[in-house]
Amino acid sequence: MTATKNPTANGFQPWDTPEDAAVAEFVEFAKGWSTTGLSVRQAKARLDENRDGEPVMLVQLLLSDPDGSTWDSDRADELEEALDRKATELGLPFVSFELIAEREPSAKIFA
Repeated sequence: MTATKNPTANGFQPWDTPEDAAVAEFVEFAKGWSTTGLSVRQAKARLDENRDGEPVMLVQLLLSDPDGSTWDSDRADELEEALDRKATELGLPFVSFELIAEREPSAKIFA
């Protein structure tokens, strides 16, 4: 499982609140999302605060490699909108996304 709240050194901490369980459900939903030319391979999420102390959910998505240099912007927007709706449905805070292609060196965080 890769949803975490205040992650430990190994990036995992068991759920201890209903909000943590909602983050885990969000991650599972994200991992199942796919459309033509774009699919989520892995997802990580954690609850945090922005610099104003407001709650935020930081989400890293490992995506299938784009056909060209980047993904179709309409498909990426569709992904983010679907995940924003799910976060709202689960009562989670504002979502900040980091989209990572499988071929990028930073994809190793999912290994």
